[in-house]
Amino acid sequence: MEGSSVFAESGQPRVPRTVRWLVRGVLLALFIAEFVNCVFFCDHDFLWHRNFGQSFIDDQLYVYTGQHYLPARAMFDAATAWIPYRLDRAIWFLAMCAGVAWCTYFWSRIGKEKNENWIGPMAVAVAIAASYIHRDLAECGLQIFLLCLLTAALAALLRNKPSRAGIWLGLATLYKVMPVLFFPYLLWKRQWKAAGWMVATACLVSLLPAVRLGWRENLAAHGKWLRTAAARLAIEDPSENGIEEPALWNRSLPLALARLVQYYPPGHSLHVESPGDLRIATLEPRAAKRFVQISLLALAALLAWRFRHRADFADGGAAIAGEWAMVCVLVAELSPLCWLHHLILAMPAMLLFAQTAAAGRAHRWQWATAGVASLLILLVHRGLLGESVWSVVSAIHPHTLGCLLIGAVALSPGRAGPKPCAAAEPMNALLRHAA
Repeated sequence: MEGSSVFAESGQPRVPRTVRWLVRGVLLALFIAEFVNCVFFCDHDFLWHRNFGQSFIDDQLYVYTGQHYLPARAMFDAATAWIPYRLDRAIWFLAMCAGVAWCTYFWSRIGKEKNENWIGPMAVAVAIAASYIHRDLAECGLQIFLLCLLTAALAALLRNKPSRAGIWLGLATLYKVMPVLFFPYLLWKRQWKAAGWMVATACLVSLLPAVRLGWRENLAAHGKWLRTAAARLAIEDPSENGIEEPALWNRSLPLALARLVQYYPPGHSLHVESPGDLRIATLEPRAAKRFVQISLLALAALLAWRFRHRADFADGGAAIAGEWAMVCVLVAELSPLCWLHHLILAMPAMLLFAQTAAAGRAHRWQWATAGVASLLILLVHRGLLGESVWSVVSAIHPHTLGCLLIGAVALSPGRAGPKPCAAAEPMNALLRHAA
């Protein structure tokens, strides 16, 4: 009978009202639980940055800590440091929830041939990145904010507004230095105007702390930051970052490469007593640093060859989006400190592959690579593996490898001739009605 059909007039599967309300209830409960936990029971990095901002307000910048951040970052942190602490956390949490929702929507819909059935694949990609999102929301979205800046820059570039793209990237570089990687990328892609605005924004905003600190103090603060950065780069041991003690849960790519070849004596924080400890050599620190440098140069050369073509927006930005997503991954992983929540910058690559897969354009190698990456990301957690197994597995930095693999998958737009994935439609319909 017509009334018993499981399809609506539009031809889409009809989801029972009870199921729709159940999904809505579950999503609302998760949001409330996350809000209460992150606002009232967490401190972590957000409190550190709030105190860093307060040191800027109190004219105590760099007196105790924070020399690895630019003075402009202290100014940004000071913007809300005067608000009552828990209210400050609540505002940031809600704003960054909206930010991650916008970034998810943008990266799920990018390209000239948009997949209308994007909700199901988007949900799968978000589920894979859920540990990163949850962990960063515990910090009130400090890395989500960076993701929003980098996403806004790409959105401006796709709208033929290179000046705005450069402004967003300049702010991102002052917020956290590693987005400076986008400057050589813009030059390589012949985006001269965006690159110029990026430099101009970074220089001009760097002058603003002088309003509070004074001109001489602002210059002195930048000089202290430069000396700290130079001292960190001069360290011969590639497992040392000059900021914190080496740790197995640091997902930095240079540390992962060093961990593969460097010898660590018993008692060292990176030493693992297990036959399953994988390494290909036992080099001294100086030789290990050369290995890390050569490996990173080889990666840079490979990506330069892959990015060699001038930026082309005829496909709606699909090609440049894959490259942008890969640079986002490197922004996180090339930082001297890369904690689990920093890897939320790999979410654009996950969403791009989900879109490609849902359209039926993914190659077999993309499916295989994404599958391996998903297993590394989803299964390697301390709560699932236990402390002893986790410490051994973490020595090979599975999250670092997984996000790199996802970035590599996102670089390929897939094969031509889209053929939408019919198996994803029931999930699309359920989530569409629930939303």
